Amino acid sequence: MPFRGVGEALGATIQWDPILKKVSFSLKEKSIELIIGKNSAVTEKGEIVLDVPPKIINGATYVPLRFIGESLGATVIWDLNTNTVVINKD
Repeated sequence: MPFRGVGEALGATIQWDPILKKVSFSLKEKSIELIIGKNSAVTEKGEIVLDVPPKIINGATYVPLRFIGESLGATVIWDLNTNTVVINKD
């Protein structure tokens, strides 16, 4: 999922560092930092191993949706019947 869309939908502040290729999200006391191609993230709780690293596709940065949503306090649900993702802010 494109990181800007996820962050904005959840109300997070988003930053991009093009030199370090690092994306950052912050929402209240929660924060996430990811580096393109690295399969770990840094949160306020420490370093977390990711299932897949963030990557850039056609100029957009894609991040693991469930990890971002849940780390920022949302519930992420996959609806198999409609093939859609539902994100609920807690």
